[in-house]
Amino acid sequence: MNRPTRRLTRSALLAALGCALLYISAVIPSGRIALVAVSGLLTAAALIHCGIFHSIAVFATTAVLSAAIIPLKSCAVLYAVFLGYYPIAKSLFERLKSRVLEWVCKLALFNGALTCLWILGRSVFLPGEVPGFFEKYIILAYILMNLVFIVYDLGISKLISFYIIRISKHID
Repeated sequence: MNRPTRRLTRSALLAALGCALLYISAVIPSGRIALVAVSGLLTAAALIHCGIFHSIAVFATTAVLSAAIIPLKSCAVLYAVFLGYYPIAKSLFERLKSRVLEWVCKLALFNGALTCLWILGRSVFLPGEVPGFFEKYIILAYILMNLVFIVYDLGISKLISFYIIRISKHID
């Protein structure tokens, strides 16, 4: 099989696997966020094996198809807003020369996505009325979510390194 066909086939399989994982995350309540995060790692696999164009295609295909087919839309939203595209953005940010600028970009992207999700949630799911508890502790929620994001970023770095060192050499 020639190289472009192999890339396209691999990308299609990764997108299908991502949709399957997102569907499972919607149906089985335990480990829901972990399955969504694992489906986000599939874009990293596409990036490693096929390049940035195919990884973007895997993300877009998985996001659109999962939004159409899975019964619990919050899993599709979590994938599309946070976890699906992040390995691609992470790869681009880590090419920057400054480590400080890299983290500023990562945190800015995360906080922008979190703010978009907050605004969408308020306007679509709770129009006109937002419980005082959420408004009162929004700054604390942002701080905690940023800490969780930093741990996620460090964890995904370790997983990608493990994948490159141990697994990817057996695939090609």
